[in-house]
Amino acid sequence: MADKTTQNVVSKPHFCLGDGYGFIFRAFHALPPMSREDGIPTNAACGFTNMLIKLIDDLEANHCAGIFDTARKTCRNDINDQYKDKRHTEDEELITK
Repeated sequence: MADKTTQNVVSKPHFCLGDGYGFIFRAFHALPPMSREDGIPTNAACGFTNMLIKLIDDLEANHCAGIFDTARKTCRNDINDQYKDKRHTEDEELITK
């Protein structure tokens, strides 16, 4: 079987949308605690970046965007009044000012 470099195939562009907060929380809890010299946690940022790079490589995406949900009321709350009711509160270590 020929590899992609020898095939005469027209590649279609891929646009990838990712759940930004989902990636951040997953990365924060999956990796061991890491921080800068001043104590600011970095495991979420490091894990998020690594996961995003892997996703783009695996999907061979030409473009990528992270979608981040807002904390304020949106049209989703009008559609489903229980939207976000079962979500846990944020971890103190993850939130830095």
